[in-house]
Amino acid sequence: MRWYERPLGWLGLGTPGVRVRSDKPLRVELNLALVEGVPPAAVAANVTNAVRYTVQRDVGQRIEELVVLVGGRPLTTATQGGAGTGRTD
Repeated sequence: MRWYERPLGWLGLGTPGVRVRSDKPLRVELNLALVEGVPPAAVAANVTNAVRYTVQRDVGQRIEELVVLVGGRPLTTATQGGAGTGRTD
């Protein structure tokens, strides 16, 4: 994250959605907005699996690190071949 991105996020001016660092290793960060009542852990698990599969299939490169944020807060961090931490800070 660049020094100016965090304050922009606090002000609601940050880049929402997806951030990809394509140099080696490939790192993807997803920032999701969920409606009330949706189980964040289940959504994060499904999104993680779908993104890993799609990137591997379409780009031909494995994601080394995939971070799922819900409302800007870390929900899971998964490295290649590993499961998410299941953190719900």
